[in-house]
Amino acid sequence: MRFLLVLAVIGTPGFLRAQEDLAGPMVSTSPYSDVEGAALEGPNEDVVIVAAPPPRPAWMSKAEGLMAEGAAAQAEGDPRAARRAYARALKLFADKADDASVLDARHRIASLWAIPNPDSAAGADAAAEPTTTIVPTFLGGPGPEGGPHNYQFVVSPEDPLVQKYVALYTGPLKERTQAALDRMAVHQEMILKTLRAEGLPEELLYLPIVESEYQPFAVSRAGAVGMWQFMPTTARYAGLKVNYWIDERRDPVKSTRAAVKVLKSLFEWFDAWSLALAAYNRGMYGIQRDLEFTRSTDFNALSKRQGLPKETEHYVPKMMAMAIIARDFASHGFRPPDPRRRPAPDEVILEKPLDLKVAAGAAKTTEDILRELNPSVRLWCTPQNESEFVFRVPAGTKGRFLEALAQIKDWTPSPGVVRYKVQRGDVLGRIALKYRTTASAIQRDNKITNPNRVRPGQVLVIRPGRGFKGD
Repeated sequence: MRFLLVLAVIGTPGFLRAQEDLAGPMVSTSPYSDVEGAALEGPNEDVVIVAAPPPRPAWMSKAEGLMAEGAAAQAEGDPRAARRAYARALKLFADKADDASVLDARHRIASLWAIPNPDSAAGADAAAEPTTTIVPTFLGGPGPEGGPHNYQFVVSPEDPLVQKYVALYTGPLKERTQAALDRMAVHQEMILKTLRAEGLPEELLYLPIVESEYQPFAVSRAGAVGMWQFMPTTARYAGLKVNYWIDERRDPVKSTRAAVKVLKSLFEWFDAWSLALAAYNRGMYGIQRDLEFTRSTDFNALSKRQGLPKETEHYVPKMMAMAIIARDFASHGFRPPDPRRRPAPDEVILEKPLDLKVAAGAAKTTEDILRELNPSVRLWCTPQNESEFVFRVPAGTKGRFLEALAQIKDWTPSPGVVRYKVQRGDVLGRIALKYRTTASAIQRDNKITNPNRVRPGQVLVIRPGRGFKGD
């Protein structure tokens, strides 16, 4: 089934940088997340707030009109006018990525915009020919005319930037690269299986090395999280949960499925891995805009015409450099990744929330180890309202873990949700301090529009932070 996602902001910075940028990795890898800014998933069981739907903005009506105009032009055999109308509609949506209805509309544009560019070299006779893109010299592009996509990944060892990053990864960054390869070994079989299932090139296994050095807790300066460096909006649109309890951008299995979905979608849009990878870093709309602004048809032209941010221009060569190194680890001085060095953890299906401290006792391990094995868990326990949560324990401990867990009556002795009655003189900051959370989290959970107007007697729903020991 062919699918297309329009992803305007992915914003993945790439963590293995040039030597001149090596002042240390600009990344947070702490397993203890700040819950401020995470959205609750669904309403609280005891508090139901129904908001009136917002009025339809004028810009959305205009965009819908442009989409209809593009569809009409496409039906009349005028791809140039259709593309122009779709591009104008897409531009209206470009800065509106946080609204679900907007994402849906942008997805509809993506589905409609499967037409050739009449201004490109490949679109001279666009109305009669199937959609094509000039094949870049670096990477494999579309398959035979009228045939399926060619997902082959091809690199150019002679490219100066590729050579630069091969030298960096085998030189100043060698220890960090080897550590990333060792972390990769744990997930290698799972990722390769996922890539093969979608027919994507196995070289994409090395993309998280460029993105995050295979660190699930990696956080970029822009807020991208996880091995595959998803921004929250893109993550949710790709099917990942990002809320108060859980951040599946950190889950190796689920984030890999989402990343493969996004990468395949981007390739199907651009028909060239160079552009697809650049879009994964810069965003689909950003690359499309760069192509149109510079009148380019491929990554090489974009780069030569200085139509890309430096980060994106270097991003694709970094990936190619890793693919070259992976062809022969030994000759580049690396120890090949061996999945047997770090056995995969056991998996247990939990039907109700489980306190990590209780879980650590049952598995005879530490809470920190369980957090490393379950990086998507943000708080003191597994998520609420998850009837079949996959929980990972150290390899070989599943049997005794389940036996010990069966003897425990209370799986969540830590505080869950408390209800606090506002007293005279209370302010959100003081209440937040008491419960080891943040004022903005309380404001968000209770739909408070003005934080200075909490009134005495008002009951607040509060989710205490990790340091809260009870009243």
